[in-house]
Amino acid sequence: MIRTIESTVTADLLVTEAIAGIYRVEAAGQTIGYVQLTGERYVSLLGSVYNTSVEVAQALTLEAAVQRLQLQLA
Repeated sequence: MIRTIESTVTADLLVTEAIAGIYRVEAAGQTIGYVQLTGERYVSLLGSVYNTSVEVAQALTLEAAVQRLQLQLA
């Protein structure tokens, strides 16, 4: 499943479900982080490699979690 999420912060982001419950977030062809669905929350993970990425936020929606990742880059 591939989703494009438009953002007012900077460029558009590409969000792809890498595996069930884990979404890869890309900007300009570069992976900026991941969003992991954990129960009822989405956890924003900053970093280009999943197993070394760092939690930066939690949100109730995928869109909000992706925006939190993008704000970390601003």
